[in-house]
Amino acid sequence: MDLEIVFRFSPPSAFGLPGDDFLVIPGGENGQKQIVSSTIDSVTGNQLLEGTLSSYREVGQGVNMEFVVGSYVGRLRDNVLFLHTNATDTDNVVAQSQEIAESLALWLSHHLSAVISASLVQFVDRTAGQRIPTMRTRAWLRARYYHVPTIERGVKDWLDGDTADSLAAGLRYYRMGSFLLEQGQASRDDFRSQLVSEAILNFYKSVSVILGDPSAGDRDWQRRYRQFGLSDEFFKTEVEWLRKDIRNHGDVAHYRLQAVPIDESMEWAMHARRIAQQVIEGAKSARSSAADV
Repeated sequence: MDLEIVFRFSPPSAFGLPGDDFLVIPGGENGQKQIVSSTIDSVTGNQLLEGTLSSYREVGQGVNMEFVVGSYVGRLRDNVLFLHTNATDTDNVVAQSQEIAESLALWLSHHLSAVISASLVQFVDRTAGQRIPTMRTRAWLRARYYHVPTIERGVKDWLDGDTADSLAAGLRYYRMGSFLLEQGQASRDDFRSQLVSEAILNFYKSVSVILGDPSAGDRDWQRRYRQFGLSDEFFKTEVEWLRKDIRNHGDVAHYRLQAVPIDESMEWAMHARRIAQQVIEGAKSARSSAADV
């Protein structure tokens, strides 16, 4: 079968095209050197005058390159990558072509100093003139529960608690971890694994800034947890799991050549978040008890 698979690179502005919120201007030696910002009224904040306007690539002046990668004949036209091959195993073609597109996206990100990603547009059997169905990447169902008593408890903890130093830092890291986890849940496949890994790292920081970290020179890191009402079992099975197994070997603090399967890293991240929650609760309770004495 003569197979064609097509990918589109984003953002389009990096290729001189419209389609996102960036001002698009030509670069290079002959590119535009000066940019004038819009005129904003300092009192009302209203935009009164336009500044430099986008200058998109002229017709026929965009990228148009042909090349061969293994058994694939490729063509990059603007931000669209066309790959052709003769094969019968369509699943293998999808997997190989995604690797090619992702590899090119990494190099384009390096040279363009932009975050370039590739998304599958279509897969066609040109011999039969038929579209081949493929699984599309969709954002996971994003549902958020609310609970009024829990909101009220959060406000009371804020009013009653001393959120200086380590506890405040733990809360900041926890919030960043939750943000990265949410982004990872809704992101493309090529970013999800890295976003979730960064979420785990921030949950670890949330825990370690409160309980201590041997790499930061905290000599009491193996016993500080006790003053927060956390058990030896919790420290050995949960905190040490997060520090030794996940932080050191789970593509979190150290590099890993192959990405962790997303289902596995998501499970780790949810577990790491629960650990951070318990440590923050322990630190908060300990401070409240000390204040009552």
